[in-house]
Amino acid sequence: MTFPKCFVFLVKMLLCLIPLLGVGIGAIASNGQSPLPPRSDYVGSDACQPCHQKEYNGWKNTFHSTAVKDAKADPGAILGDFSQPSIGFAKDEIEFTIGAHWNQRYMKKIGSEYYILPKSWSISSRKWENHNVWGWQKQPYGKYCIGCHTTRFDPTDKSYVEHKIGCEACHGPGKAHAAANDGKNIINPSKLGSVEMEMICASCHVRGKDPSGEYFFPVGFTPGKNLANYYVPDKMLPGEGISDAILRIFRAWWGNAGSEVAECEVCGIYSERDSKKPKSTTEYCMGCHKYGDKYSKHTNHNPKTTLECFDCHKKVEVALDDGETDNVHSISYFLVHKKTCYDKNYAKACIACHSTWSENKAGEWLSTWKGREAIHE
Repeated sequence: MTFPKCFVFLVKMLLCLIPLLGVGIGAIASNGQSPLPPRSDYVGSDACQPCHQKEYNGWKNTFHSTAVKDAKADPGAILGDFSQPSIGFAKDEIEFTIGAHWNQRYMKKIGSEYYILPKSWSISSRKWENHNVWGWQKQPYGKYCIGCHTTRFDPTDKSYVEHKIGCEACHGPGKAHAAANDGKNIINPSKLGSVEMEMICASCHVRGKDPSGEYFFPVGFTPGKNLANYYVPDKMLPGEGISDAILRIFRAWWGNAGSEVAECEVCGIYSERDSKKPKSTTEYCMGCHKYGDKYSKHTNHNPKTTLECFDCHKKVEVALDDGETDNVHSISYFLVHKKTCYDKNYAKACIACHSTWSENKAGEWLSTWKGREAIHE
């Protein structure tokens, strides 16, 4: 029996489509993409601790490990002062916190999705700031953020290994490595080519969308893959290739981080050459502002006075735009403060401690600090 050519063609098309029916993004390989490794190939960051204690301890104190915290399981993770008026939401509404270093944002589940609420808490200046007031309900966390706040996120079933940027987010799945108990079967970024290593960081520190345009992170990307197959960056130049655009944007941001900052310091994994972990904000700042034993001359206070950088340098709200150097995903945003983000009226900071002074008196004192050579009590 002979079938019409059009019928034969349709049958062949259906046979080709059958393997894809009901199969999620995590299993599909197309357009240069390879399948997302199965969740069972991952072990989680805590499994790395026994053999990599030093690196694990460093990671625990980084932005990566503290990016997201479960506020219901750990209410102490909420740093904002809810005794202040007109916040717009209650403390017991918060389900997750985002951030624990400079600013902290808060998430709440509405329907089937999580959303980041429109007020953030400035940890350094201890005040509430507006955050995405007009657009927050149009930006579900599951499409705008979660891919870079978790390890191995799969949007087909909304599963992930850890709700944090764990060890395997940068090193790939670790089950085979842990079982072999050797240096194999794991991605070591320092042993990749420079481009492949940068692509790991750029996957979350460059703004863009996945090829479908639906997600604001590279769905399916894991370390060692070609990020250009999974991500299309914003701000591409005419005629520019995707890889070239990713690297250009990432390197521009990285350049703004300053020559004093090394890659290992970004992640908090300190090498044997510098095993001391900063213990305070001041020590962190001194990574670039190397006052050393002249710190008291910079502050104009007695060396015995305990004074942190944020005691005088009070953060003020800065509206972030879509510029290439100041969005929340960029490395430079975290490591190098904008010149406009601290209140230049230091007299306000003075009267926080010198409670009997007026702001005018504090200003008079400040005006006498010629070159900041003298130290006042």
